[in-house]
Amino acid sequence: HNSSIQERFLQEGRLQSGLRHRNIVSVTDVIQVLHAPALVMDFVSGPDLQALTERCRLSDTEVDELARGILRGVREAHAIGLVHRDLKPSNILIEVSDGALTPRITDFGLAKVGGDSKPLNLTRTGACMGTPGYMAPEQIKDAGAVDIRADIFSLGAILYEALTGQMAFDGPHVLEVWSRIASGVFVPLDQQRPDLPVPLVDTVHRALAVD
Repeated sequence: HNSSIQERFLQEGRLQSGLRHRNIVSVTDVIQVLHAPALVMDFVSGPDLQALTERCRLSDTEVDELARGILRGVREAHAIGLVHRDLKPSNILIEVSDGALTPRITDFGLAKVGGDSKPLNLTRTGACMGTPGYMAPEQIKDAGAVDIRADIFSLGAILYEALTGQMAFDGPHVLEVWSRIASGVFVPLDQQRPDLPVPLVDTVHRALAVD
């Protein structure tokens, strides 16, 4: 068990060490601490997106700026064939500098290389991995077979929540959440926010589409 955990850390370090982007938390080194590997990562001064939205309601302009930064970071990972598979508000750190908010994506521990059917954290194909509420329908069935579209779904769920203050898919237990995701059951964004531009609403709805 310990060897599997250590291997996961080493894999995460290798993956993130190859990513150098303003919107990604970089791994600068992998070191041994008490005979176990540890990742040396960029220090990010600020909360994660989940903590930030729990403290205050973001303006649409702030959500727009954060969303663009998150998209740039995810695009960089996708460009090298890396699928995150666990994008969620708590995995997006917010760097605060001179009043500006810069999103930094972290925790690539569940990531996989797009064309590889074997997940890089040694889990079996067919295993379900991710965080309920942000997982794409196909990820619930087989996390090892997903591609970048799974991340797009998660981004849609993150943006929906940032704009409304509510999760797109929620429920009293995990099975209920997964059932709603698989059926595409959520309150349309324009019902929650009729003031939003139609192109933005359409973008979020397309990201959250079951197919």
